[in-house]
Amino acid sequence: MPYDPKATRTKILQAATQEFAAVGMNGARVDRIAAAADVNKQGIYFHYGSKASLFEAVVEARCAHVLDQVPFDPDDVPGFAGALFDYLTENDDVVRLNTWQQLERPGGADHGKAAYAPLVRALADSADFAELEAAERRARAQDILMLVMALATAWQLSEEVLKKVPRLSRSRRSDLHRQAVVEAAAGLTNRR
Repeated sequence: MPYDPKATRTKILQAATQEFAAVGMNGARVDRIAAAADVNKQGIYFHYGSKASLFEAVVEARCAHVLDQVPFDPDDVPGFAGALFDYLTENDDVVRLNTWQQLERPGGADHGKAAYAPLVRALADSADFAELEAAERRARAQDILMLVMALATAWQLSEEVLKKVPRLSRSRRSDLHRQAVVEAAAGLTNRR
């Protein structure tokens, strides 16, 4: 069977995603990633250059996947918040990877700028901010996006004790939290 570099890169990314989500970049071991991907370590370095570059590729790929799976509509920020909460509940590796990146590589790669710029631009151009100057519209849109993302990740980042309520199932508690996320997101814009 001929060598397929695209398939190899995909296998490496999948294995690296699991490793980095579990132990971060500093705790990750290239030999474990290679074994899980069924490639040799040299193959990882050939395709990605370094462990740090591989980590950034993983974070960038997961970020792009989130935005692909959770479309953003500037006219429905609450709907985006709810959909993002749902996605992150099902894909908790995204929150862990983002946390590892913030802890281990603050100010690292700028992949988020390209990913989030269209969302910020769309929100800034919406009717909600028409009365503001351009720079203020952008700042307001960035703040709202940041707050929506914080709301959507609060469940995954909170202490377990805050998630538990006597006589409520974990599922029902999660549903109530999701509802609170959507309602809070609605309060961030003029659209209720």
